[in-house]
Amino acid sequence: MKGIIIFYRLITYILLPVAALLSFFGLFALIAAISNPALLLGVFMIAGIVIYTFTGFSFLSKGILEGKKCKPSLRDWIRVNAFVTIAFAFLSLSNAFMYFNDPNLFKDAMDNAAVVMHQFQGYKNISPEYMLQMMKATLYFMMVYSILLLIHIFITFRLLKQYAALFSGN
Repeated sequence: MKGIIIFYRLITYILLPVAALLSFFGLFALIAAISNPALLLGVFMIAGIVIYTFTGFSFLSKGILEGKKCKPSLRDWIRVNAFVTIAFAFLSLSNAFMYFNDPNLFKDAMDNAAVVMHQFQGYKNISPEYMLQMMKATLYFMMVYSILLLIHIFITFRLLKQYAALFSGN
């Protein structure tokens, strides 16, 4: 069991900087969503991932490592936001698999990105090869990130059951 906690801790520390970065981008997305309500679903998903990551870290640090009692609401926050995070992870994985299995999707995405990028003054000299490399790198990152999120959630649910006593008696 000690090995699982060490592995869980490692994944948690990998996920934390990404969650911090997502929270920063989530603020800008929230501002953009004020004028375009269609973006609110994405903001909701980003918020769910950030909340899940930080509540999972709180459970790890306070509950598991320090052995302190946790509020039952922490368990509820973890569970609810874990389901949002699961949805995000599966959507990201399915998108990545679709793009890697259909080269035409990459071409269409590159064409759309080129149109948007050429509207900005400093991005007119980006080569299509560089754009393709960046798109693939982003998809690989999202695949790895999604897989780490799913593993983390699976272990979190196991640990929530194992350490259920930490949430009682508050």
